[in-house]
Amino acid sequence: MPFRQGPLGAVVKPAADARRPGYAPPSPSFGLGVFSPPMKLSAFGEKFTAHTGILALMDDLGRAMSGSEKKFMLGGGNPAHLPQMNALWRRRMEEILSDGDSYERMLANYDPPQGNSAFIAALAGMLRREYGWDIGPENIAVTNGSQVSFYILF
Repeated sequence: MPFRQGPLGAVVKPAADARRPGYAPPSPSFGLGVFSPPMKLSAFGEKFTAHTGILALMDDLGRAMSGSEKKFMLGGGNPAHLPQMNALWRRRMEEILSDGDSYERMLANYDPPQGNSAFIAALAGMLRREYGWDIGPENIAVTNGSQVSFYILF
């Protein structure tokens, strides 16, 4: 049997199999010497994990911004640094840090898959008030980035 069940249900590749002809080491996971068998991806999975222009762009922009000299980011999906917004974010972070365990909850408590219900309700309310849109929380989808949104939409 080439694989065995390891701790926490992980699949472990015994060292003896490494001497087998045609053996290709599987990709590591968790960095603890625990290995998974090679994964066969669907056509969508292949497309989703393929090299794309946006990945190259974000890599280039990340390297460009990593230096110490002052730069102004004007594209690539990165938010602009607006002094008023930076002050607002700083003030909000100070409130979070001074409020008991709010910081720990923010860092380590996941929202449900559909997103934070209070945020979604507030967003729906703001869109109704500001734009007169007849929508509710059931009309809003929250994603973790624009690429995920585009994959869902298209």
